[in-house]
Amino acid sequence: MKQLRLYFDTSIFNFALADDVPIEKAVTLKLLEEVAKGKYEVYISDVVIREINRAPQKKAINLARLINKLGAVEISIEEASFSLARKYVDAGIIPARYEDDALHIAIASVNNLDCYCKLELCTYCQVKD
Repeated sequence: MKQLRLYFDTSIFNFALADDVPIEKAVTLKLLEEVAKGKYEVYISDVVIREINRAPQKKAINLARLINKLGAVEISIEEASFSLARKYVDAGIIPARYEDDALHIAIASVNNLDCYCKLELCTYCQVKD
């Protein structure tokens, strides 16, 4: 069976270390177990690295260790990814304030990955609105 190629944005790594949200952490750790078993191949980009480097030093080190442990493949960002991300924002598909999310999605698309993975917490009010 073919390994699915997954693009992980920074949220996946953050939730793996998030003790304050045990359900999300458990789900994320289960996914990472499946990666460790070879079911999935994980990809990241410079955007993930840049976001991780903005974290406090101790957290950034732990996130980097997790990425290395998973053997995530780092994809170079091509101009086509920047262009597609801009189109998502210009078309109103993704709000401008989430430009990095648009770039994550574009990178996964341009590189023909099987799935873009992101975890989010949202409240009932956010879903309702």
